[in-house]
Amino acid sequence: MVEVTVYNFSKLLPTISQLIKDSCFVSIDTEFTGSAIDYVHSMNLFDTMEERFNKLKSLAQHFLICQIGLSAFIKDQRANTYVTHTYNFHLFPSVCGLHDRRFSMQASNVEFLRKHNFDFNKFIYQGIPYLNDEQEAAYSRNVADLGFTCVFRELVKSKKPLIGHNMLVDLCLVYENFYRSLPDSYKEFKHNVHQLFPLIIDTKQLSFQLRKPLESYDLLEFNGLPELYEAFTSAKGKSVVLFMPDVVHARDCVKYSNGGKKYFHEAGFDAFCVGFVFLKLMHLLAMNGVKSSQARPVPFSNYLKLVECFVNKVNVIRGPIHYVNFDGVDPVAARPKWIMITTRNGSPLTSDIVRAT
Repeated sequence: MVEVTVYNFSKLLPTISQLIKDSCFVSIDTEFTGSAIDYVHSMNLFDTMEERFNKLKSLAQHFLICQIGLSAFIKDQRANTYVTHTYNFHLFPSVCGLHDRRFSMQASNVEFLRKHNFDFNKFIYQGIPYLNDEQEAAYSRNVADLGFTCVFRELVKSKKPLIGHNMLVDLCLVYENFYRSLPDSYKEFKHNVHQLFPLIIDTKQLSFQLRKPLESYDLLEFNGLPELYEAFTSAKGKSVVLFMPDVVHARDCVKYSNGGKKYFHEAGFDAFCVGFVFLKLMHLLAMNGVKSSQARPVPFSNYLKLVECFVNKVNVIRGPIHYVNFDGVDPVAARPKWIMITTRNGSPLTSDIVRAT
């Protein structure tokens, strides 16, 4: 992994841009400063998707991406191996003219980041600046080459598969911070995201959908990102099928390749884990039902054909539907019309009990 700050961003940008162009796919992850501005805006099982989108819009407007991870996976044409180039970007919004971003920090999120050794000094002192398209257009002077927005535009231009894990919040934050203000319309948001990234794959939703077809491998009992990564890096995960592709870190990405130490919830490491898990899931699916005598290494283009029915379906947590379909109609809501709540001992219900459910 390469740490990217305001001090080395300009030097690294040409290399990062070329790696995106050369990659088979790019995986991302974000860390952010909060998850709900108040109780009213917290995620609820009874949200409609329009209500859920408005809550996510409020989240994206109030909180910052403080760190974003990007991992470009490039196939080694001489071996059954993918080389991953991982970058961990520290971000801080630009102050430009009258543009002076106000933002919130939620204590529980800050505590979570602190627990996982987030470097707040790099966030404040070394964060890479950025403006979105609308903010750039508000200024007459040329700021089109400003900061992380350049990387976002390379991702959009490349049209490479974009892989994330439980990535609906990530997409809302990326849209708001690097593209333009989130629209009022949920339908417009879906359309615009699909125009930006026509091939999105969410490993949270993918692992959920594949749990039944691949249950004989006994690796998908849990579909949190750390659990999936641990399953595929276990002795069983490494040998469960033939010709599982190897994943190696590029020479300049030494932090994640030394000693086997794990850095979950560091955006760069999580981005790497997302891409790693994606490849392993794809190969399991490709080998499912294939006799050992017929097993062969699988070209990446074949992996993409296998997951066509899962593309652009992004996981929804605690919502009325299981996923957002970015290139079509959402599934029918599974939310029941009524839920009956009782206490075990027959005592009266209180508002605190109801909220806890």
